Amino acid sequence: MSEMESPASRRHRGLLLLADAQPGIAYTVSGIYERDRRLLEFLEARGIRPAAKLRILERNYDQTLTLSTSSGNVSLGRAAAERVWLSPTR
Repeated sequence: MSEMESPASRRHRGLLLLADAQPGIAYTVSGIYERDRRLLEFLEARGIRPAAKLRILERNYDQTLTLSTSSGNVSLGRAAAERVWLSPTR
């Protein structure tokens, strides 16, 4: 995914941010819009990488998400969730 692509263009293609995803739906990670190596490593360790499948289990009161990934159940804060683009898994 091009980092030059605008958020509006991504949404037009049917993508959404992990921060906006709904519980109970299966998603595929389309891309991660981030250059910070530490955040990319943090996400990778939790099974969040391009082409990975995930499901939102719970949207928590403290704005964290509980996700099911290939690494098991993980929690993710809103700041990180706003960097991950998803497409619904077909």
